Amino acid sequence: MSVRQNFSDYDVTIINEQNLLNYINLPNIILEKYNKCIISKIHFSDIIRIELLKKYGGLWFDATIMFTGKRFVHSIVSNTQFFCYQFFLPGSICRTMDMWFLASIPEHPSLCLASDLHIEYWQKYSLQLAYHLSALFFTLIFETHNDLIAQVPRLDAHNCFLLQKALPHKMNKEYYNIIINHTEIHKLTHKFFNINDAMLILTNNNTFYSYLLGCNNFTNTDL
Repeated sequence: MSVRQNFSDYDVTIINEQNLLNYINLPNIILEKYNKCIISKIHFSDIIRIELLKKYGGLWFDATIMFTGKRFVHSIVSNTQFFCYQFFLPGSICRTMDMWFLASIPEHPSLCLASDLHIEYWQKYSLQLAYHLSALFFTLIFETHNDLIAQVPRLDAHNCFLLQKALPHKMNKEYYNIIINHTEIHKLTHKFFNINDAMLILTNNNTFYSYLLGCNNFTNTDL
């Protein structure tokens, strides 16, 4: 909903298992390992987003993303060839890459290298080495290709998780406004972290979560 409200001037394509192969080709061994559950849905999704962006360019964002504006996205599309959020450790130049929001031109070298790494890994191995395997591959790519990482804006992902952390708590409009004025991109979740959060979300009609479910206008001027 927030995507169509904020980006009516974009072509929005919803990718699912039924239409996926209309857009990209994948090696048979990748499809076979996915159908046998050797490759998880998470890792298969990583492969899909890389192959789609490599071929077409554009934006990828997970279904759990909510937008409350579009200026930042327009700026990223207009001014960068490749973008992903990063996590920076305080006082350190070390970083890890996050894959839930990606923007790229077609055939960007970062995506081509990531595609090669994913395909070669799953052709050789059947071990789900890490949940964030794709982020590890991108981190490796950027650590060994200084010219590529220099092109990626140094933007930390932490602010994009502020609203997610607030979901089970009592709705506070002032804090909500602070969050959406801080960032237009919000990484939410469909998962409960513990039973207490689950009960708060499911039984309380006055949480951030319940507010978002009833909100019909996902913009930074809705309050």
